Amino acid sequence: MSPIEYSDSDQQGLAQALKVARSGSRSIVSEGDKKLLGFFLRDGLCDGHIDVPIIEVRFSWLKKRRPSTYDGSLAPGLITQLMDLGQIDNINDAVEFFIPPGITGPGLYQFSFPGKWVRIQCSNNSILVRIRDTKPDLAVPLDSPYDW
Repeated sequence: MSPIEYSDSDQQGLAQALKVARSGSRSIVSEGDKKLLGFFLRDGLCDGHIDVPIIEVRFSWLKKRRPSTYDGSLAPGLITQLMDLGQIDNINDAVEFFIPPGITGPGLYQFSFPGKWVRIQCSNNSILVRIRDTKPDLAVPLDSPYDW
């Protein structure tokens, strides 16, 4: 089995997402970015960990032992959309905000979602994104055998 080869945009995903978060600049949003946002905001909870070169996500509605993984190139568009929905200018370290109910995602992957609380926490090496139904639950990670 050959190792997975990641594109330059996957390798740069975290750096570009951190630039979006910290500077307040925005990224172009692709159909894939919209689809991923739909998965994040649909019914249920999620924890996302953006690292190089992938995004690992644990969804409460998807019973899997291992987190789902997505290309790191989706990270800047995901962070752009979340910041836009929360009307957040920039993020130095961490921010918590409420997104009112709405609809997101393209075509067949369009989801309506209830109001959600979001926490985005940036470090130099990763970004943590938590989506919850209530603000106090932002402090509690989803059950996982992994230490994110």
